[in-house]
Amino acid sequence: MSREKVTTNHAGILAMAISTALITTYSGSALNLAIPSIGNEFNASASGLTWLVNAYLLLAVCLALPFGKIADSGDTSGSPFNRRSVLISGCALFFIFSTIAVFAPSMPVMLALRIGQGIASAMLFATNIAILVDAFPANQRGKVMGFYAAATYMGISIGPVLGGMLTATFGWRSVFVSMAIICFIAMLCSLIFVPVKERTELLIKKTFKFDLPGVIIFIIALFMLLYGLLTITDSRLAILLIILGLAGCVVFCVIELKTKNPLIDVRIFVRNPNFSLSNLAAMFNYAATFAVSYLMSIYLQEVKGMNAWSAGLFMVCQPVLQAIISPISGRMSDKHSPFILASSGMAVCTVALVCFIFFNINTPLAFVMASLLLTGIGFGLFSSPNQTAIMSSVQASDYSMASSLIATSRNIGDVISMGLISIIMSLQLGGETLEQASKAQIVRCFRIGFIIFTIICAAGVFISLQRRTNTHHE
Repeated sequence: MSREKVTTNHAGILAMAISTALITTYSGSALNLAIPSIGNEFNASASGLTWLVNAYLLLAVCLALPFGKIADSGDTSGSPFNRRSVLISGCALFFIFSTIAVFAPSMPVMLALRIGQGIASAMLFATNIAILVDAFPANQRGKVMGFYAAATYMGISIGPVLGGMLTATFGWRSVFVSMAIICFIAMLCSLIFVPVKERTELLIKKTFKFDLPGVIIFIIALFMLLYGLLTITDSRLAILLIILGLAGCVVFCVIELKTKNPLIDVRIFVRNPNFSLSNLAAMFNYAATFAVSYLMSIYLQEVKGMNAWSAGLFMVCQPVLQAIISPISGRMSDKHSPFILASSGMAVCTVALVCFIFFNINTPLAFVMASLLLTGIGFGLFSSPNQTAIMSSVQASDYSMASSLIATSRNIGDVISMGLISIIMSLQLGGETLEQASKAQIVRCFRIGFIIFTIICAAGVFISLQRRTNTHHE
Protein backbone atom coordinates (compact mmCIF):
# COMPACT_ATOMS: atom_id res chain seq x y z
CA MET A 1 0.00 0.00 0.00
CA SER A 2 1.47 3.31 -1.04
CA ARG A 3 1.89 6.33 1.21
CA GLU A 4 -0.47 8.33 -1.04
CA LYS A 5 -3.28 5.82 -0.73
CA VAL A 6 -2.95 5.74 3.04
CA THR A 7 -3.03 9.52 3.44
CA THR A 8 -5.90 9.92 0.95
CA ASN A 9 -8.23 7.55 2.79
CA HIS A 10 -6.81 8.09 6.27
CA ALA A 11 -9.29 10.55 7.80
CA GLY A 12 -12.39 9.10 6.13
CA ILE A 13 -11.78 5.47 7.09
CA LEU A 14 -10.88 6.54 10.62
CA ALA A 15 -14.16 8.50 10.75
CA MET A 16 -16.01 5.36 9.62
CA ALA A 17 -14.35 3.25 12.31
CA ILE A 18 -14.99 5.82 15.05
CA SER A 19 -18.66 6.32 14.14
CA THR A 20 -19.39 2.59 13.90
CA ALA A 21 -17.56 1.91 17.17
CA LEU A 22 -19.51 4.74 18.79
CA ILE A 23 -22.94 3.48 17.74
CA THR A 24 -22.44 -0.09 18.99
CA THR A 25 -21.54 1.06 22.52
CA TYR A 26 -23.65 4.21 22.70
CA SER A 27 -26.83 2.36 21.72
CA GLY A 28 -26.50 -0.02 24.67
CA SER A 29 -25.39 2.45 27.34
CA ALA A 30 -27.97 5.09 26.35
CA LEU A 31 -30.80 2.55 26.14
CA ASN A 32 -30.16 1.47 29.75
CA LEU A 33 -31.39 4.88 30.91
CA ALA A 34 -34.49 4.68 28.71
CA ILE A 35 -35.55 1.15 29.69
CA PRO A 36 -37.62 2.18 32.78
CA SER A 37 -39.60 4.65 30.63
CA ILE A 38 -40.15 2.02 27.93
CA GLY A 39 -41.41 -0.37 30.62
CA ASN A 40 -43.83 2.22 31.98
CA GLU A 41 -45.29 3.06 28.56
CA PHE A 42 -45.74 -0.54 27.44
CA ASN A 43 -46.51 -1.93 30.93
CA ALA A 44 -43.70 -4.46 30.45
CA SER A 45 -42.32 -6.77 33.15
CA ALA A 46 -38.79 -6.45 34.45
CA SER A 47 -37.83 -9.78 32.82
CA GLY A 48 -39.33 -8.63 29.53
CA LEU A 49 -37.30 -5.43 29.62
CA THR A 50 -34.13 -7.44 30.26
CA TRP A 51 -34.58 -9.06 26.86
CA LEU A 52 -34.28 -5.70 25.13
CA VAL A 53 -30.61 -6.00 26.12
CA ASN A 54 -30.17 -9.79 26.01
CA ALA A 55 -31.79 -10.33 22.58
CA TYR A 56 -29.50 -7.71 21.04
CA LEU A 57 -26.43 -9.27 22.68
CA LEU A 58 -27.30 -12.83 21.62
CA LEU A 59 -27.76 -11.94 17.95
CA ALA A 60 -24.63 -9.75 17.86
CA VAL A 61 -22.47 -12.51 19.32
CA CYS A 62 -23.88 -15.46 17.36
CA LEU A 63 -23.79 -13.77 13.94
CA ALA A 64 -20.53 -11.78 14.05
CA LEU A 65 -18.31 -14.68 12.97
CA PRO A 66 -20.56 -15.85 10.07
CA PHE A 67 -20.71 -12.28 8.75
CA GLY A 68 -16.93 -12.03 9.16
CA LYS A 69 -16.47 -15.15 7.05
CA ILE A 70 -18.79 -13.78 4.35
CA ALA A 71 -16.89 -10.47 4.33
CA ASP A 72 -13.41 -12.05 4.18
CA SER A 73 -14.45 -14.51 1.46
CA GLY A 74 -16.07 -11.73 -0.55
CA ASP A 75 -12.87 -9.70 -0.52
CA THR A 76 -10.76 -12.64 -1.68
CA SER A 77 -13.22 -14.04 -4.25
CA GLY A 78 -14.51 -10.82 -5.77
CA SER A 79 -18.03 -11.47 -4.46
CA PRO A 80 -20.32 -8.45 -4.00
CA PHE A 81 -20.82 -9.61 -0.40
CA ASN A 82 -17.50 -8.22 0.78
CA ARG A 83 -16.33 -6.18 3.77
CA ARG A 84 -17.54 -2.90 2.33
CA SER A 85 -21.02 -4.13 1.42
CA VAL A 86 -21.49 -5.97 4.74
CA LEU A 87 -20.40 -2.83 6.62
CA ILE A 88 -22.75 -0.55 4.65
CA SER A 89 -25.61 -3.04 5.04
CA GLY A 90 -25.02 -3.08 8.80
CA CYS A 91 -25.09 0.73 8.99
CA ALA A 92 -28.23 0.90 6.85
CA LEU A 93 -30.09 -1.75 8.86
CA PHE A 94 -29.13 -0.16 12.17
CA PHE A 95 -30.39 3.19 10.85
CA ILE A 96 -33.67 1.66 9.62
CA PHE A 97 -34.38 -0.24 12.85
CA SER A 98 -33.48 2.79 15.00
CA THR A 99 -35.80 5.00 12.95
CA ILE A 100 -38.71 2.54 13.15
CA ALA A 101 -38.16 2.23 16.93
CA VAL A 102 -39.03 5.93 17.28
CA PHE A 103 -42.60 4.97 16.32
CA ALA A 104 -42.75 1.52 17.97
CA PRO A 105 -46.33 0.82 19.17
CA SER A 106 -45.74 -2.13 21.51
CA MET A 107 -43.21 -4.21 23.44
CA PRO A 108 -43.13 -7.11 20.94
CA VAL A 109 -42.30 -4.65 18.15
CA MET A 110 -39.54 -3.12 20.29
CA LEU A 111 -38.09 -6.58 20.93
CA ALA A 112 -38.14 -7.39 17.19
CA LEU A 113 -36.37 -4.11 16.43
CA ARG A 114 -33.69 -4.82 19.04
CA ILE A 115 -33.15 -8.23 17.41
CA GLY A 116 -32.71 -6.36 14.11
CA GLN A 117 -30.20 -4.00 15.72
CA GLY A 118 -28.30 -7.04 17.03
CA ILE A 119 -28.04 -8.45 13.49
CA ALA A 120 -26.85 -5.08 12.21
CA SER A 121 -24.27 -4.83 15.00
CA ALA A 122 -22.90 -8.25 14.06
CA MET A 123 -22.22 -6.87 10.56
CA LEU A 124 -20.38 -3.87 12.04
CA PHE A 125 -18.36 -6.00 14.48
CA ALA A 126 -17.33 -8.25 11.59
CA THR A 127 -15.98 -5.51 9.33
CA ASN A 128 -15.12 -2.14 10.89
CA ILE A 129 -11.83 -3.18 12.53
CA ALA A 130 -10.89 -5.29 9.49
CA ILE A 131 -11.32 -2.35 7.08
CA LEU A 132 -9.52 0.01 9.48
CA VAL A 133 -6.49 -2.25 9.91
CA ASP A 134 -6.31 -3.08 6.19
CA ALA A 135 -6.18 0.62 5.29
CA PHE A 136 -3.12 1.46 7.40
CA PRO A 137 0.47 0.19 7.36
CA ALA A 138 1.59 -2.08 10.20
CA ASN A 139 3.59 0.65 11.95
CA GLN A 140 0.40 2.74 12.41
CA ARG A 141 -1.89 -0.11 13.43
CA GLY A 142 -1.63 0.48 17.18
CA LYS A 143 -2.33 4.19 16.79
CA VAL A 144 -5.56 3.72 14.84
CA MET A 145 -6.68 0.87 17.11
CA GLY A 146 -6.19 3.31 19.99
CA PHE A 147 -8.58 5.78 18.36
CA TYR A 148 -11.06 2.97 17.74
CA ALA A 149 -10.91 1.93 21.40
CA ALA A 150 -11.27 5.57 22.48
CA ALA A 151 -14.46 5.86 20.40
CA THR A 152 -15.77 2.69 22.02
CA TYR A 153 -15.23 4.11 25.49
CA MET A 154 -16.67 7.48 24.53
CA GLY A 155 -19.86 5.68 23.52
CA ILE A 156 -19.94 4.08 26.96
CA SER A 157 -19.25 7.47 28.58
CA ILE A 158 -21.75 9.69 26.78
CA GLY A 159 -24.49 7.06 26.58
CA PRO A 160 -25.72 7.32 30.20
CA VAL A 161 -25.37 11.12 30.26
CA LEU A 162 -26.99 11.86 26.89
CA GLY A 163 -29.48 8.99 27.17
CA GLY A 164 -30.62 10.17 30.58
CA MET A 165 -30.90 13.78 29.43
CA LEU A 166 -32.85 12.90 26.27
CA THR A 167 -35.20 10.57 28.11
CA ALA A 168 -35.89 13.11 30.84
CA THR A 169 -36.38 16.00 28.38
CA PHE A 170 -37.99 14.50 25.26
CA GLY A 171 -38.93 10.94 26.21
CA TRP A 172 -37.33 7.57 25.48
CA ARG A 173 -38.07 7.69 21.74
CA SER A 174 -35.56 10.53 21.36
CA VAL A 175 -32.78 8.09 22.31
CA PHE A 176 -33.51 6.13 19.13
CA VAL A 177 -33.47 9.40 17.15
CA SER A 178 -29.91 9.98 18.40
CA MET A 179 -28.97 6.41 17.42
CA ALA A 180 -30.35 6.97 13.92
CA ILE A 181 -28.33 10.19 13.52
CA ILE A 182 -25.06 8.47 14.46
CA CYS A 183 -25.91 5.54 12.14
CA PHE A 184 -26.60 7.92 9.27
CA ILE A 185 -23.19 9.57 9.75
CA ALA A 186 -21.52 6.13 9.87
CA MET A 187 -23.36 5.07 6.70
CA LEU A 188 -22.24 8.22 4.84
CA CYS A 189 -18.62 7.69 5.93
CA SER A 190 -18.78 4.07 4.79
CA LEU A 191 -20.28 4.93 1.40
CA ILE A 192 -17.91 7.83 0.69
CA PHE A 193 -14.60 6.79 2.18
CA VAL A 194 -14.39 2.97 2.16
CA PRO A 195 -12.97 2.06 -1.25
CA VAL A 196 -14.63 -0.45 -3.56
CA LYS A 197 -12.58 -3.65 -3.74
CA GLU A 198 -10.77 -3.99 -7.06
CA ARG A 199 -11.90 -7.11 -8.97
CA THR A 200 -8.78 -8.56 -10.58
CA GLU A 201 -8.73 -11.68 -12.75
CA LEU A 202 -7.14 -13.59 -9.86
CA LEU A 203 -10.00 -12.65 -7.55
CA ILE A 204 -12.70 -13.46 -10.07
CA LYS A 205 -11.33 -16.99 -10.61
CA LYS A 206 -11.64 -17.81 -6.89
CA THR A 207 -14.91 -19.29 -5.67
CA PHE A 208 -16.54 -18.95 -2.29
CA LYS A 209 -18.20 -22.01 -0.75
CA PHE A 210 -20.20 -21.13 2.35
CA ASP A 211 -19.91 -23.61 5.24
CA LEU A 212 -23.65 -23.76 5.94
CA PRO A 213 -23.58 -26.82 8.28
CA GLY A 214 -20.76 -25.23 10.30
CA VAL A 215 -22.63 -21.92 10.52
CA ILE A 216 -25.85 -23.58 11.71
CA ILE A 217 -24.07 -25.66 14.37
CA PHE A 218 -22.01 -22.64 15.50
CA ILE A 219 -25.05 -20.38 15.89
CA ILE A 220 -27.17 -23.01 17.69
CA ALA A 221 -24.34 -24.08 20.03
CA LEU A 222 -23.33 -20.53 20.93
CA PHE A 223 -26.96 -19.46 21.34
CA MET A 224 -27.69 -22.33 23.76
CA LEU A 225 -24.52 -21.64 25.74
CA LEU A 226 -25.15 -17.90 26.09
CA TYR A 227 -28.90 -18.25 26.63
CA GLY A 228 -28.17 -20.74 29.40
CA LEU A 229 -25.72 -18.33 31.04
CA LEU A 230 -28.17 -15.43 30.79
CA THR A 231 -31.06 -17.40 32.32
CA ILE A 232 -29.10 -19.48 34.82
CA THR A 233 -30.97 -18.08 37.84
CA ASP A 234 -34.43 -18.13 36.24
CA SER A 235 -34.70 -21.42 34.35
CA ARG A 236 -34.23 -25.03 35.37
CA LEU A 237 -33.18 -25.79 31.81
CA ALA A 238 -30.25 -23.34 31.91
CA ILE A 239 -27.64 -25.88 33.07
CA LEU A 240 -28.79 -28.36 30.40
CA LEU A 241 -28.56 -25.64 27.74
CA ILE A 242 -25.04 -24.73 28.86
CA ILE A 243 -23.94 -28.39 28.67
CA LEU A 244 -25.57 -28.83 25.25
CA GLY A 245 -23.99 -25.57 24.06
CA LEU A 246 -20.52 -26.70 25.14
CA ALA A 247 -21.07 -30.10 23.50
CA GLY A 248 -22.19 -28.31 20.35
CA CYS A 249 -19.00 -26.26 20.35
CA VAL A 250 -16.98 -29.49 20.49
CA VAL A 251 -19.01 -30.97 17.60
CA PHE A 252 -18.47 -27.74 15.64
CA CYS A 253 -14.68 -27.99 16.08
CA VAL A 254 -14.65 -31.65 14.97
CA ILE A 255 -16.72 -30.87 11.86
CA GLU A 256 -14.61 -27.82 10.98
CA LEU A 257 -11.44 -29.93 11.05
CA LYS A 258 -12.91 -32.09 8.27
CA THR A 259 -14.40 -29.27 6.17
CA LYS A 260 -12.53 -27.90 3.13
CA ASN A 261 -13.97 -24.39 3.49
CA PRO A 262 -14.67 -24.06 7.24
CA LEU A 263 -16.39 -21.13 8.93
CA ILE A 264 -13.17 -20.85 10.91
CA ASP A 265 -10.03 -22.93 10.58
CA VAL A 266 -9.86 -24.10 14.20
CA ARG A 267 -6.24 -25.17 13.63
CA ILE A 268 -5.33 -21.48 13.82
CA PHE A 269 -5.77 -21.66 17.58
CA VAL A 270 -3.01 -24.29 17.74
CA ARG A 271 -0.79 -22.94 14.94
CA ASN A 272 -1.03 -19.36 16.13
CA PRO A 273 -0.75 -19.23 19.94
CA ASN A 274 -0.49 -15.43 19.96
CA PHE A 275 -3.90 -15.23 18.27
CA SER A 276 -5.61 -17.76 20.54
CA LEU A 277 -4.03 -16.45 23.77
CA SER A 278 -4.89 -12.84 22.89
CA ASN A 279 -8.55 -13.74 22.35
CA LEU A 280 -8.59 -15.79 25.54
CA ALA A 281 -7.00 -12.91 27.45
CA ALA A 282 -9.72 -10.58 26.13
CA MET A 283 -12.47 -12.96 27.24
CA PHE A 284 -10.97 -13.24 30.75
CA ASN A 285 -10.51 -9.47 30.98
CA TYR A 286 -14.12 -8.71 30.06
CA ALA A 287 -15.41 -11.54 32.26
CA ALA A 288 -13.55 -9.93 35.17
CA THR A 289 -14.43 -6.28 34.50
CA PHE A 290 -17.71 -5.98 32.58
CA ALA A 291 -19.87 -6.15 35.73
CA VAL A 292 -17.89 -3.38 37.45
CA SER A 293 -20.24 -0.65 36.21
CA TYR A 294 -23.32 -2.72 37.09
CA LEU A 295 -22.12 -3.40 40.64
CA MET A 296 -20.88 0.16 41.12
CA SER A 297 -24.25 1.53 40.05
CA ILE A 298 -25.94 -0.61 42.72
CA TYR A 299 -23.31 0.26 45.35
CA LEU A 300 -23.51 4.02 44.79
CA GLN A 301 -27.32 4.09 44.76
CA GLU A 302 -28.30 1.43 47.31
CA VAL A 303 -25.36 1.74 49.72
CA LYS A 304 -24.17 5.32 49.28
CA GLY A 305 -27.65 6.77 48.66
CA MET A 306 -26.94 8.55 45.35
CA ASN A 307 -29.66 9.01 42.75
CA ALA A 308 -29.24 7.50 39.29
CA TRP A 309 -28.12 10.76 37.71
CA SER A 310 -25.43 11.44 40.34
CA ALA A 311 -24.20 7.84 40.23
CA GLY A 312 -23.91 7.99 36.42
CA LEU A 313 -21.92 11.23 36.53
CA PHE A 314 -19.67 9.83 39.28
CA MET A 315 -18.96 6.66 37.30
CA VAL A 316 -18.29 8.38 33.97
CA CYS A 317 -14.71 9.12 35.08
CA GLN A 318 -13.69 5.52 34.31
CA PRO A 319 -14.62 5.28 30.60
CA VAL A 320 -13.46 8.87 30.01
CA LEU A 321 -10.00 7.96 31.34
CA GLN A 322 -10.05 4.81 29.20
CA ALA A 323 -10.81 6.96 26.15
CA ILE A 324 -7.88 9.24 26.96
CA ILE A 325 -5.37 6.46 27.59
CA SER A 326 -6.34 4.13 24.72
CA PRO A 327 -4.81 6.24 21.89
CA ILE A 328 -1.63 6.65 23.96
CA SER A 329 -1.29 2.92 24.62
CA GLY A 330 -2.16 2.29 20.97
CA ARG A 331 0.74 4.45 19.80
CA MET A 332 3.03 2.75 22.31
CA SER A 333 2.09 -0.66 20.92
CA ASP A 334 3.46 0.43 17.50
CA LYS A 335 6.91 0.82 19.09
CA HIS A 336 6.84 -1.70 21.92
CA SER A 337 5.44 -5.20 22.39
CA PRO A 338 1.62 -5.04 22.51
CA PHE A 339 1.72 -8.23 24.58
CA ILE A 340 3.67 -6.58 27.39
CA LEU A 341 1.44 -3.50 27.35
CA ALA A 342 -1.76 -5.58 27.38
CA SER A 343 -0.45 -7.79 30.19
CA SER A 344 0.50 -4.70 32.19
CA GLY A 345 -2.98 -3.27 31.68
CA MET A 346 -4.61 -6.46 32.91
CA ALA A 347 -2.30 -6.49 35.94
CA VAL A 348 -3.46 -2.95 36.78
CA CYS A 349 -7.08 -4.12 36.42
CA THR A 350 -6.33 -6.93 38.88
CA VAL A 351 -4.99 -4.44 41.45
CA ALA A 352 -8.11 -2.29 40.96
CA LEU A 353 -10.38 -5.30 41.50
CA VAL A 354 -8.52 -6.05 44.75
CA CYS A 355 -9.34 -2.50 45.88
CA PHE A 356 -13.06 -3.10 45.26
CA ILE A 357 -12.97 -6.13 47.60
CA PHE A 358 -12.35 -3.83 50.57
CA PHE A 359 -15.37 -1.58 49.94
CA ASN A 360 -17.87 -1.34 52.79
CA ILE A 361 -20.74 0.90 53.86
CA ASN A 362 -18.39 3.64 55.08
CA THR A 363 -15.78 3.57 52.30
CA PRO A 364 -14.79 7.19 51.45
CA LEU A 365 -15.94 8.34 48.00
CA ALA A 366 -12.35 9.43 47.28
CA PHE A 367 -11.23 5.78 47.53
CA VAL A 368 -14.19 4.70 45.38
CA MET A 369 -13.17 7.26 42.73
CA ALA A 370 -9.52 6.19 42.89
CA SER A 371 -10.51 2.54 42.34
CA LEU A 372 -12.61 3.47 39.31
CA LEU A 373 -9.77 5.56 37.87
CA LEU A 374 -7.32 2.68 38.39
CA THR A 375 -9.72 0.40 36.49
CA GLY A 376 -9.86 2.97 33.70
CA ILE A 377 -6.05 3.08 33.49
CA GLY A 378 -5.81 -0.71 33.37
CA PHE A 379 -8.50 -1.07 30.72
CA GLY A 380 -7.01 1.75 28.65
CA LEU A 381 -3.62 0.02 28.70
CA PHE A 382 -5.09 -3.39 27.86
CA SER A 383 -7.71 -2.90 25.16
CA SER A 384 -6.08 -1.34 22.09
CA PRO A 385 -2.69 -3.17 22.46
CA ASN A 386 -4.53 -6.49 22.82
CA GLN A 387 -6.67 -5.78 19.75
CA THR A 388 -3.50 -4.76 17.88
CA ALA A 389 -1.91 -8.05 18.94
CA ILE A 390 -4.88 -10.03 17.58
CA MET A 391 -5.02 -8.20 14.25
CA SER A 392 -1.22 -8.35 13.84
CA SER A 393 -1.13 -12.11 14.28
CA VAL A 394 -3.25 -12.97 11.20
CA GLN A 395 -2.99 -12.48 7.45
CA ALA A 396 -4.92 -9.66 5.76
CA SER A 397 -7.32 -12.19 4.23
CA ASP A 398 -8.48 -13.13 7.74
CA TYR A 399 -9.01 -9.62 9.14
CA SER A 400 -12.82 -9.85 9.28
CA MET A 401 -12.62 -13.24 11.00
CA ALA A 402 -10.23 -11.79 13.57
CA SER A 403 -12.40 -8.70 13.98
CA SER A 404 -15.43 -10.93 14.57
CA LEU A 405 -13.60 -13.00 17.17
CA ILE A 406 -12.61 -9.85 19.05
CA ALA A 407 -16.30 -9.00 19.41
CA THR A 408 -17.24 -12.62 20.16
CA SER A 409 -14.59 -12.98 22.89
CA ARG A 410 -15.61 -9.66 24.43
CA ASN A 411 -19.32 -10.41 24.44
CA ILE A 412 -18.89 -13.95 25.80
CA GLY A 413 -16.83 -12.40 28.60
CA ASP A 414 -19.64 -9.90 29.22
CA VAL A 415 -22.22 -12.68 29.49
CA ILE A 416 -20.01 -14.72 31.86
CA SER A 417 -19.52 -11.65 34.04
CA MET A 418 -23.24 -10.93 34.34
CA GLY A 419 -24.04 -14.64 34.74
CA LEU A 420 -21.73 -14.83 37.76
CA ILE A 421 -23.38 -11.77 39.30
CA SER A 422 -26.81 -13.30 38.78
CA ILE A 423 -25.71 -16.49 40.57
CA ILE A 424 -24.14 -14.56 43.48
CA MET A 425 -27.18 -12.34 44.00
CA SER A 426 -29.57 -15.27 43.71
CA LEU A 427 -27.65 -17.22 46.36
CA GLN A 428 -27.12 -14.27 48.69
CA LEU A 429 -30.42 -12.39 48.36
CA GLY A 430 -32.80 -15.23 47.49
CA GLY A 431 -36.07 -13.72 46.29
CA GLU A 432 -35.43 -10.29 47.80
CA THR A 433 -35.25 -7.23 45.58
CA LEU A 434 -32.43 -4.72 45.90
CA GLU A 435 -34.82 -2.36 47.71
CA GLN A 436 -35.62 -5.08 50.27
CA ALA A 437 -32.01 -6.15 50.82
CA SER A 438 -29.93 -4.55 53.56
CA LYS A 439 -26.80 -2.55 52.82
CA ALA A 440 -24.74 -5.29 54.50
CA GLN A 441 -26.21 -7.93 52.16
CA ILE A 442 -25.44 -5.82 49.09
CA VAL A 443 -21.87 -5.20 50.26
CA ARG A 444 -21.44 -8.96 50.80
CA CYS A 445 -22.59 -9.67 47.23
CA PHE A 446 -20.27 -6.92 46.04
CA ARG A 447 -17.30 -8.40 47.91
CA ILE A 448 -17.89 -12.01 46.79
CA GLY A 449 -18.22 -10.84 43.20
CA PHE A 450 -14.97 -8.93 43.22
CA ILE A 451 -13.07 -11.78 44.88
CA ILE A 452 -14.14 -14.02 41.98
CA PHE A 453 -13.39 -11.32 39.39
CA THR A 454 -9.93 -10.75 40.87
CA ILE A 455 -9.12 -14.45 40.49
CA ILE A 456 -10.36 -14.42 36.88
CA CYS A 457 -8.33 -11.31 36.05
CA ALA A 458 -5.18 -12.73 37.67
CA ALA A 459 -5.63 -15.88 35.55
CA GLY A 460 -5.98 -13.57 32.54
CA VAL A 461 -2.63 -11.94 33.35
CA PHE A 462 -1.01 -15.39 33.42
CA ILE A 463 -2.58 -16.26 30.05
CA SER A 464 -1.52 -12.93 28.56
CA LEU A 465 2.09 -13.42 29.65
CA GLN A 466 2.32 -16.75 27.78
CA ARG A 467 2.39 -14.95 24.42
CA ARG A 468 5.59 -14.67 22.42
CA THR A 469 7.04 -11.22 21.84
CA ASN A 470 7.26 -11.57 18.05
CA THR A 471 4.19 -10.81 15.93
CA HIS A 472 3.28 -11.13 12.31
CA HIS A 473 3.08 -7.88 10.33
CA GLU A 474 2.30 -7.55 6.70
